[in-house]
Amino acid sequence: MASRKVLKRDIDYMTSELLSDCVLYVDLYPAQPTEPVTEIINNVLLKKQEVFSKINTPTSKMEKKAVKENYKGYISEMLTSVNEGYEKLSKLPRK
Repeated sequence: MASRKVLKRDIDYMTSELLSDCVLYVDLYPAQPTEPVTEIINNVLLKKQEVFSKINTPTSKMEKKAVKENYKGYISEMLTSVNEGYEKLSKLPRK
């Protein structure tokens, strides 16, 4: 079972990669509006905060199997959110 520390580190890595790609898009295409990129950034940061609050809830009274399933669900939630962000970013105009 992964520890909370490792889960948080993995989630930080996923979100930081998306955020750096968003900033790179804004730098490469300054003529494009930044509102869609800002929306992507806000969505992923809100999801990160939501998942972190779920991870921080006490699990001492839960069985190990249930904790493991919860952690897997949190990771899949973040992966879905980050993938959606990348899909939105890839659909933005590149002129």
